[in-house]
Amino acid sequence: MVKADSTRITEIERGGVPRLAIVEKAPEGLVAELARPLTISKELLVKWKRKQGFADPAKAVEFARSLERCFGRFAFPDDFNRSISPLLNKLKDGYGRENAEMGRVARSLAEIRVRPSAAWDTEEVRVRFYLILKPEDQRQASLEEINSAFEKILAKLKWQGSLSIDDPSLQLGTYDDFLARDYIESVALDINALSFAARYVANG
Repeated sequence: MVKADSTRITEIERGGVPRLAIVEKAPEGLVAELARPLTISKELLVKWKRKQGFADPAKAVEFARSLERCFGRFAFPDDFNRSISPLLNKLKDGYGRENAEMGRVARSLAEIRVRPSAAWDTEEVRVRFYLILKPEDQRQASLEEINSAFEKILAKLKWQGSLSIDDPSLQLGTYDDFLARDYIESVALDINALSFAARYVANG
């Protein structure tokens, strides 16, 4: 555990510090540092009194997702990262702006995933985006607004290397609308204040 002030904790809750995570029952001002795991001898461990880290199952799931995000983030090819940088910038810039269209759009999504048509190192790869929506009563933008905002940005992206946009470029829906295969064969687009961020999930 490491110390963190209120500003840092807010940043962690928004997903801005992947190496740090919130433990619900930890002492005030302390957070888990995931990037520095330590081994503990069994002799020492049995002397410690066990304390439950979470009372709320949802917060335990958020912590598990923090672990996944820290250690399991997918390493996208450089060509892909360069190609979508304008999209990432729009999402990150708009997320915290209450009245910005892209902010309302971003806060209406539970997750953004990317599905390549083939292995990333093949000669031709078409990219499709899955926009997984929050429940309707938690969205700040309509389906039409979300679809239009993304289509405008995607149309302006300059794809590099072997990459191009798929047709259709987008699929929108809730988790119930996507097949398990869609989810498994796609990769989460990790955006600080969006993918698996505890505050995003909790506050809508």
